[in-house]
Amino acid sequence: MPVITKFLYKSKKWLLLVLLLGIVTITIVAINTKLQIWSEMTRLWTLVEDKEKAKFILNFIGTLATIIGGIVVFLNLLNAQKNTRIAQTNASLAEARLITDRFSKAVEQLGHERLEIRLGGIYTFEWIARDAQDLRDREAVIKVLITYIRECTSFVKRPTSSLEGEARKVHLQQIVLQKNQKPETPPKPPTDVQAALDVIKRLLNMYEKEDIPPIDFKEVDIRGANLEYARLTRADFRNSKLEYVNFRNAHLEEADLTGSNLSDANLVGANLSNAEMMNVTLVKARFYRSNLNGTNFYNANLEEANLTEANLQGATLTKANLTGASLSGAKSPVVERAILCRTTMPDNTVENRDCL
Repeated sequence: MPVITKFLYKSKKWLLLVLLLGIVTITIVAINTKLQIWSEMTRLWTLVEDKEKAKFILNFIGTLATIIGGIVVFLNLLNAQKNTRIAQTNASLAEARLITDRFSKAVEQLGHERLEIRLGGIYTFEWIARDAQDLRDREAVIKVLITYIRECTSFVKRPTSSLEGEARKVHLQQIVLQKNQKPETPPKPPTDVQAALDVIKRLLNMYEKEDIPPIDFKEVDIRGANLEYARLTRADFRNSKLEYVNFRNAHLEEADLTGSNLSDANLVGANLSNAEMMNVTLVKARFYRSNLNGTNFYNANLEEANLTEANLQGATLTKANLTGASLSGAKSPVVERAILCRTTMPDNTVENRDCL
């Protein structure tokens, strides 16, 4: 074993020596070849006429200048792109700071005692939402305006908020005045509340149907508000006071109006398909040509409601009160496809057709 090990060790040394000699030989041959090539080129160059030499030199200088110029242009482009990215980053940061400043100022304006300043804050929010590149900024504006409306109009006692102040006091004073009005005079929301509703309505129109954010209007008092053509898909209006509200041609698909009061509301041409209207008061509400496909009217009060030419296919009218309601044009086969169980019909009879 020691003999073999010694032999292998010596073999490795010889192998390294041979390899080194090979590299040296190749290097010498390469240098000699290059020298020969250079010598031949020099000899050929001496045979070329001066005129051709000058032409070659000029072409070589022109080519070299083109290459150098291309490199310079390339480096300038890289530098320009870098400067552009820096400028864009700075612009984005400046825009973000501007939006933040405008947002904070608008929030302060909403709590001011003067109406014109509150209106200025509301419209400032609209400009912020329209200018915003990020949809999250638009949704934030909508949420703030919804909070403002809910705090100013909610008839449920809540903890005080920075958005309340004088605005809420003014609205409560108007509610007291509305109670003293003659019954035939429809109530109207305060100017700033209606302005906020208009802004929300316009901002929601900027969304695709499937991207409309959910709207939370639980327990609000917006009697007499104008929400015509509003896109309120999946909106939450539970336990709200919505008398005389104009929902004409509004989109209320899958909206939840459980426990709300919509007496004398204008729902002409509105789309309430699959909406939840359980325990809703709809006395004298107008549903002319409305889409009520799949709407749940369980235990709803529809006395003297106008359902002329409304689509009631698949609607649930279990325990609903339709005393005095107008169903002309909403007869068979549409009403036949509605669910009727312990339903008080317009002639004051009780229909139990679909009771189990």
